[in-house]
Amino acid sequence: MKIKTGEFYAMDHENIDGVIETNILYVLGVRENTAIEVAKQFYVTETMFLIDGQFDSIYKNDWLGEFFERKATPQEIDLFHQQKKQNPELKQWAELVTGVWIS
Repeated sequence: MKIKTGEFYAMDHENIDGVIETNILYVLGVRENTAIEVAKQFYVTETMFLIDGQFDSIYKNDWLGEFFERKATPQEIDLFHQQKKQNPELKQWAELVTGVWIS
């Protein structure tokens, strides 16, 4: 799949408890890799995390393009816009999880 800046993509995963987890990704751009990373392209995204279709969180993160599975649906994109409007200052994923900004 060709990934474009400004587009929405998604990936779905069934966790160990049988719950469907979905990441909706809005691509902001490409991030260059550092010497210690894999030789693949990272995409800078704003990511919305859903659990069984219900909003859980929205944050900034970088993703390897190979994990993008499909284009996001119009309903997922609408929900993303609603949540982004309610949460305009997004934290980095690591900060969201740990409560501390890690640079």
